[in-house]
Amino acid sequence: MYYQPNLKDIRYMASLQGDFAWPQGEIRFEGNRYFYMGDGYEWSSEITEHESGVKIRVDRIKNVSERTIELRTALSRFSFHGGEYEVFTQYNEWCGEGYGKWQPLVTEIGAEGESVRNNSGASPFVALYSQQTGRGIAFHVVAESLWMIKVKKFFKSAVDKTVEVELGTLSRGWNYPLAPGEELELPTVLFYEFRNKTDLDCYKLHRYLNAIYPAKELPIIYNTWMGLFDVLRYDAVTAQIEKAKRLGVEYFVIDAGWFGAPGKWSQSVGDWEESPDSALGGRMQELSELVRANGMKFGLWFEPERAMKNANAPKEHPEYYYTERGFYFLDFGNPEARDFIFERLAKNIVKYKIEFIKFDFNAEMTYDRKGCAFIEYFKGYRKFIDRLNEEFPNVYLENCASGGERMTIASLKGFGSFWASDNHSIYKQVEMYKANILHMPSRALETWIAIQNMTDFAPIYPSMYDSEMEEPIIACGEAAWRNLEGVRRDYLLAAMMGGPIGITCDLTRVADSTLDALTEFIAEYKKDRAFWMDSECHILCDTESMLVLQFNDRAYSQIKICSFSKMPQQYCITVYPAIEGEGSFADKEGNAHTAAELDRVGITLSVIDRYRASTITLKRV
Repeated sequence: MYYQPNLKDIRYMASLQGDFAWPQGEIRFEGNRYFYMGDGYEWSSEITEHESGVKIRVDRIKNVSERTIELRTALSRFSFHGGEYEVFTQYNEWCGEGYGKWQPLVTEIGAEGESVRNNSGASPFVALYSQQTGRGIAFHVVAESLWMIKVKKFFKSAVDKTVEVELGTLSRGWNYPLAPGEELELPTVLFYEFRNKTDLDCYKLHRYLNAIYPAKELPIIYNTWMGLFDVLRYDAVTAQIEKAKRLGVEYFVIDAGWFGAPGKWSQSVGDWEESPDSALGGRMQELSELVRANGMKFGLWFEPERAMKNANAPKEHPEYYYTERGFYFLDFGNPEARDFIFERLAKNIVKYKIEFIKFDFNAEMTYDRKGCAFIEYFKGYRKFIDRLNEEFPNVYLENCASGGERMTIASLKGFGSFWASDNHSIYKQVEMYKANILHMPSRALETWIAIQNMTDFAPIYPSMYDSEMEEPIIACGEAAWRNLEGVRRDYLLAAMMGGPIGITCDLTRVADSTLDALTEFIAEYKKDRAFWMDSECHILCDTESMLVLQFNDRAYSQIKICSFSKMPQQYCITVYPAIEGEGSFADKEGNAHTAAELDRVGITLSVIDRYRASTITLKRV
């Protein structure tokens, strides 16, 4: 399934509507750019290809008239011959990010981002798969605006059918004025061919994004949230420091609840000022110094885009905020409002020597007052994040929009990584990780654990269990400790692979044996940090009983294969590693396997039991 525009398709590469006529006149070519004229405007479309196989399409509209024109629809369009197609889209909600499904294309399938949290409701990507050729194309919208995707089948006659994919800025309610001489760049569209319907050849996207947005680092993080939530007593927080240091944690982060009146901190969202009456009793600076004295860097939670009506900030500057459903949202399109919130954060960064910020965003803003799909808001927010990175280059920025609801390629430009979900079930996180690598590089997806050990517990059949059952590991089963789930150590450690490692629990409730295992794992992870920073991911198997992920770096100098059993129906599984080129690879025992051999006979993994995991490493020799 190959896409390349040809002459007769060029004038239909865009979906346009406004106060001007349909494209007309001659088509002009300049290198990779196509130009054609309309009534008072010029449309250009440029397609380039990266060495990863990802193609980049950038469309622009320029007003070449002497009057202001208004855009009401402006979408990038891709046309394909008719046939039997399926479409993959992905749905997101809080604690349920990354639910994807294939659907047969009968008439039309669409997805939209209607909130400034632009991964909320749906992910801005779609895949089109031809049942006849066994090939498909994945499309990603790099949208800093509200966005939409539409895949539609057109019936022209019994034997003449066309499928069109339209992507770009959300058209509903859009009325964008374009002044004389002004040019608007539409959302970039990334697209690439795939043959593997299971993972959409997502390694191509990983390779591309790792190249243009290289990882700043892959941090080891401790966060107070799932251990202490918003009850941040000073002694309880400091009790975590020594154990975090023992684990090899690099960033120690205080989450929500550090400001405002105890128990009522949420009413002060927007002010970002600690007081003697706050949860830590005005001892934040003392705490930050203690963190640094133990060899870790200090981090803090902020939610700069939102404020509550009882906070001082919207009372002092109501002109800086929009109101919607009882919340106040900062107008990032207003330079003065951006300066206001930047200065508040900068004051805290300097005062507490902050080197990590967790950015959260816990409300939806969907009312597009200006009819511009929040383009001005997103441009302003980009300037705000760029300024933070420029003035405080040593501060690591983590994106957590109420979980993964801003986990998009556009957000990857300014953030190091994403807290992908508030659902801390180990089993759900593995499933969501698998889903999220379809539109995000693996090294940007943080892997979080919230655990404690159960003591004084005797299994029914102690002789059937190994020694770790003496102190069973209990994990949080969702976003709070209402539901619990047991997890084996091998599954827990395998689930931590792939991106930055996060630990969020009361470490005083974790047994020494488990802490020792985590410490050893983190130390080995750090040795392989360069590998993980350049990692690409393949899904080798995804069924009701087994999930197998492959991680490799760009050069295939090392391959790690992680298998997760669910309800296995066999004692072993054979998988076929995805390898480019030739060469030989050695396993842990030193046995060599050529790339051709691995492709022909695969490699066999033992399946120990239900909900167990194993990892093997192959190194190029």
